[in-house]
Amino acid sequence: MAGAAAAISHALGLSAEAVAAEVAAGATVSFGTALYAVLWPIGLVMLAIAALVGVIWLISKGIEALNNAYNKDAIAAEKAAEKARELAEAYNETKQAYEDLKASITDYYDAQAAIDELTEGTEEWFNAIQAANE
Repeated sequence: MAGAAAAISHALGLSAEAVAAEVAAGATVSFGTALYAVLWPIGLVMLAIAALVGVIWLISKGIEALNNAYNKDAIAAEKAAEKARELAEAYNETKQAYEDLKASITDYYDAQAAIDELTEGTEEWFNAIQAANE
């Protein structure tokens, strides 16, 4: 085979080194073409994986934003409910204070009416005044 290559190179007027260089260049081109043929699909797969990762990242950010918005509303609702409980408690305390005041006023008027029915200066009147002041 080497003899045939030498005869062909001699017939073409090329030296053995020139033929070797051409063969090497052809082999390099063939290797590059083969490598391109193998790496091109791998590159596409890698690109598809990168795109998929990007889409997953975007979806996770969207879910995170929705979760934050939901939690923001939930936290606001919880705070509003707490304020409503505080207002209800303040209302109940105010209502109780009003009822106590009303009862005290009623007791005062009842005691005043009882004292007014007594004769001023009597022992019974003094005892009623003393009881009303206690």
